[in-house]
Amino acid sequence: MHLELNGARVRIAQLGPDFVILDEATAIPMHQAEIVLRVDATERRWPVDLPHGLSGPGQRTPIVNLA
Repeated sequence: MHLELNGARVRIAQLGPDFVILDEATAIPMHQAEIVLRVDATERRWPVDLPHGLSGPGQRTPIVNLA
C-alpha cells in the first residue's frame, strides 16, 4: 500500500478512515495524491486530498477522500 504523488511512491504503514501513517520520510510538498492498495492480483486506487501536506514517518497525515 502506498501513496502516489506525481509519479513518486511513499509507503503507507497504516491507513485509517481519515488519515494515513507513512512508513518513510518524504520532502514532497503535495496536497493531492492517490492511494494504491494491492491485494493479491487486485489493485484499488482512489484520490485523496492532503489538507495539511505530508507528516513525518509514524505521524498521522490527515486525508480527505475525493472518490
